[in-house]
Amino acid sequence: MKRNKIFILFVFILMYHCKINPSVSPNDMEANNVSLMTQLLLNPRNLNCKFSPENGAIVQTVSSIVIECQTILQPINTDSHAELEKNFSLIRKDNFKLELLPLETVTEGKIQINFDFLLDTNGRTLSEPNYEITVDKTNPTVKTEFGTSLVGLSDFDKGFIELEYSEPMKNHLAVGNYSFGGIGGGDLIISEIAKLDGNKIRIFILGNVNRNGGEVTLTLRNITDMSGNTLSDSLVKINMIGARIVANLSQGRRNHASVYFNGKIYVFGGRVTNSATTALNTLEIFNPETLQIENLISWSAGIAPALSLHRAVLLSNQKILIVGGVNASSVNVATSFLFDPISETFSSGPNLTAQRRDFLTHTIGSIHYIIGGTGTGSNSIEKYSESSNAFSASFNMQKSRTAKASICSSNDSTFSVFGGATGTDAIETFNVSSGIATVSSSVDAIGNVVCKIGSEDFRFAGQSDSAQKWNLALNTKTSEFVMEQAGRSGFSNLEYGETQDIIIGGLIGANVTDSIELIDWEKNKSRQIGKLNYPKSSGTLTKIPNENRAYYIGGQYSNASYNIIEEIRW
Repeated sequence: MKRNKIFILFVFILMYHCKINPSVSPNDMEANNVSLMTQLLLNPRNLNCKFSPENGAIVQTVSSIVIECQTILQPINTDSHAELEKNFSLIRKDNFKLELLPLETVTEGKIQINFDFLLDTNGRTLSEPNYEITVDKTNPTVKTEFGTSLVGLSDFDKGFIELEYSEPMKNHLAVGNYSFGGIGGGDLIISEIAKLDGNKIRIFILGNVNRNGGEVTLTLRNITDMSGNTLSDSLVKINMIGARIVANLSQGRRNHASVYFNGKIYVFGGRVTNSATTALNTLEIFNPETLQIENLISWSAGIAPALSLHRAVLLSNQKILIVGGVNASSVNVATSFLFDPISETFSSGPNLTAQRRDFLTHTIGSIHYIIGGTGTGSNSIEKYSESSNAFSASFNMQKSRTAKASICSSNDSTFSVFGGATGTDAIETFNVSSGIATVSSSVDAIGNVVCKIGSEDFRFAGQSDSAQKWNLALNTKTSEFVMEQAGRSGFSNLEYGETQDIIIGGLIGANVTDSIELIDWEKNKSRQIGKLNYPKSSGTLTKIPNENRAYYIGGQYSNASYNIIEEIRW
């Protein structure tokens, strides 16, 4: 009885439908009576249609838009969709289906269509006539919370890292789509992933990074944006700094000189304690590939005395010039000598124009400038010419300066000197072409300097707690901020990119520190990102060209010196 009532109701509806739509043939009615009954019984008020691509979809390409409805559509009134036909060719496939073909290829952006002209034979319209899809062919990007900054062990010790995608993504919360690797990756694994605000995620990690530092890589797989575009780069690289002890010198050294040449680091002289009487007359050759000391060579008193606080300069003829210093009798010297790394032999060199120790050097072409220091030449600049193998006077400075000053040069004709232990607050600029020296507006007097050229900025940090940025062209200090660690002197530094400097070791007050601090000149802040294995200052820091590693050799602690070599990798 119940089935009969339903059947009678359906027949009544169907007869009514045919009465007001005489164009519907019996064959059409028979073929579509099920869909008609479904539409009329379940959605009696609105037209029910399926769109492909779906409304709101994000797609890489769109070749057509197909609309398939559950009931028979009325003939389309051309006046009602005249605007639509400017961009699409409208094709009626059958009584239930329409297809829109774009007249022009849409490569990027939104496609918006109002389908309020769409009616079925009962006059029903779509409940939501506004249709929109987005064509997206742009590859998404991803970045870490660190951006391009160098990171430290503590950034991983917190137990998670955060990523931010450039747009909404698919499959980005699946743990199996990520894996760590690289020299610094250690045994890191991913335990879970949490979604944060926007397009950010937090990746929780287990295990440990390589405490010696190096590049940590994060490989991303099977992750796409909503239209299926893959990441522009599926390998995320994180540079993490770390330090490890890799070799031992024959004895402790400080105030020595180091030069990198042809895959090896040459370590000249130095002293064992605070006293100049412990000066050394030996050279140690360290191979950073094998991490071995390959040779220990002495030079004779006839070549040069035992030295500390001297400098070593690589010449274009592939010899090394060792200049000045203080001997074991605490006398500043004006001597130089040469070392040939190929034959591993020493020879005498020309005398300087003045005695000096603890000075600066700067090279322009084949001319090497010897600047300031302690001794009779403390306020003078002399130059060594490779072609004549001789030293000659060059400039006089207004103030005496030591190696705690810094040199900045952005071209081959001028260099500027500022800072220095004597506390001068003037920037002096020397034009080697014209021989003219000029004095710029004064800056805060500081004892140890980091100098970095980016556009026209001179950047430095020193014994005060502040880091400062100076624009020489404007003769003004453009920014200053307080460093996270206390102000230090006697530190070593590495450039990291165009906008950051790594400050390593040094003295905070009278105390030697093991701190490694990163200065970010763009963000005007600094933070500690690592530590040496031992506190130290007055060692040498030698970077391997075109690689993310350097070697801190020897150094001071209390009244003694270290014999260790630490590899710093990032």
